[in-house]
Amino acid sequence: MGREPPVMRRLLVLTGCTALLTGCGAASDVSNLVTSTPNSAALAVAETNVQDGNTAMSAYFATNGSYAGATTTSLRAMQPGLSPTVTVTATADGYCIESVVDGVTASVRGPGSAAPGPGAC
Repeated sequence: MGREPPVMRRLLVLTGCTALLTGCGAASDVSNLVTSTPNSAALAVAETNVQDGNTAMSAYFATNGSYAGATTTSLRAMQPGLSPTVTVTATADGYCIESVVDGVTASVRGPGSAAPGPGAC
């Protein structure tokens, strides 16, 4: 391994300059990236919060044998670090856990949902 031949070095520089000058895509790609990044980050946080709530709900079911009576407060008692953005609705047979972060909502219905996703209960 050593230095690239001068022709290869020029080709790499030319390729890099071309990519910079063309913006690696349309200007709207950059605009979409800038505007979607906060929403993507908020969704990731909301999904993590919902997953934490789902873990607490599993513990609630293991203790009580049912989802009936599960509330945001009862889950917080089992998992004190549960995000304040988490809300829970539950019946004897199922539940929905939701988190809203910066206006972006994620939720999971259970039992049986694979993972949290975008959208409300």
